[in-house]
Amino acid sequence: MLIKNALIVDYRGARKEDVLIEEGKIVDTGRFEKERDNTVNAEGKILIPSFCNMHTHIGMTFLRNKGEGLTLHEWLNKVIWPYERKAKEIKGIIYISALVGIMEALRSGITCINDMYFNMEEVKKAVEEAGIKALLTPDICIGNEGMNEVEKLLNEKSNNIKIGIGCHSIYTCKREMLEKALELSKKKDIHIHIHVAETRKELFDSLKRFGKRPVEYLDEMNFIYQKTILTHASWVTKREIRIIGERKATVVHNPTSNLKLATGGIMPFEEYVKADANTTIGTDSVASNNSMDMFEAMKTAGLLQKHKYWNASSGNPSIILKSATYNGFKALGFKSGLIEKGYNADLILLKPDENMHPLNNPLTAIVYSGKPYNVEKVWVNGKIVYEEGEFPTIDKERVLEDFNEKMNEFAGLS
Repeated sequence: MLIKNALIVDYRGARKEDVLIEEGKIVDTGRFEKERDNTVNAEGKILIPSFCNMHTHIGMTFLRNKGEGLTLHEWLNKVIWPYERKAKEIKGIIYISALVGIMEALRSGITCINDMYFNMEEVKKAVEEAGIKALLTPDICIGNEGMNEVEKLLNEKSNNIKIGIGCHSIYTCKREMLEKALELSKKKDIHIHIHVAETRKELFDSLKRFGKRPVEYLDEMNFIYQKTILTHASWVTKREIRIIGERKATVVHNPTSNLKLATGGIMPFEEYVKADANTTIGTDSVASNNSMDMFEAMKTAGLLQKHKYWNASSGNPSIILKSATYNGFKALGFKSGLIEKGYNADLILLKPDENMHPLNNPLTAIVYSGKPYNVEKVWVNGKIVYEEGEFPTIDKERVLEDFNEKMNEFAGLS
């Protein structure tokens, strides 16, 4: 495939070039006079790396718009966990929820997710059907079934899907379970994915129970290292930020979800960048965000930093775009996120409508003006997975019909 005449934008800047793709990879960029059988004329359009959404619970789509107006811990205890227990009685609800969530993600240019949930076999099935990439981290804090699921999935090889360990949090996982997760992570060389330092309550409970702040508690058991993905990480000190940076761990900023659940602390994203932590961006679930809109997440992340530091130069669009693309793929071990020879052809073609014109600064236009409706085409490994409202790999009508049936069944139990 040859993509011609595009304005290519990644976190390094913008350039006008063509992109040659063979066997799912970018084999060259530059100017090519000879057209190929499959040539896409991208004149007047923007080609960017696709997004890696670094924190999702994609199977939670069935809980969208539940529990409005509650704090995180009220939301979990009064709404989410009780409804999830009921959902386990409905076969296939996680699979169909995940597919609906993936369709929404693709509309926003997301081709890779870092997901934590239960019934990950069903999520894996949805990911494979849609043709996207993922790190799937079954939540082991729910008991032996979570750890068993990790072991089972590790035996099922897939080029686009990696398996890790999900530890919900320090307040739901006992220390011995966290240590067991760390042992397996190092033995199998797989990722650990955990919510940490998300709320003030978690911070004070940690000090009371363990005599340490959440990040300090994890670091005491050597839990934080290069394969650790720390989600939220907002209620932290400069010392904890330094620890995370020194350990070369990944942090995930979920700005929209944090604002929605009124977690109070604004993640010190800029300080993590300076500390050399691998900064990434996520939407969190649509239950705690209401959408899978990566453009909204990028803009909100940038605006929050400007607000937090009283500094208009914060929220640099290059750093924000790098965190939403390159850094996420790098964290998960996929060679994507740049439009460069040797990288996977995981790409978005944007149509810059009136909301993005004029393109005085293309990076700013993408991060602060872009919307999902600007997404025209999405490729994973050079294969179209979304094009102008259609999903070549997904039977949209069948999925929505099945989803409605499952929701009616769920309503009968609720």
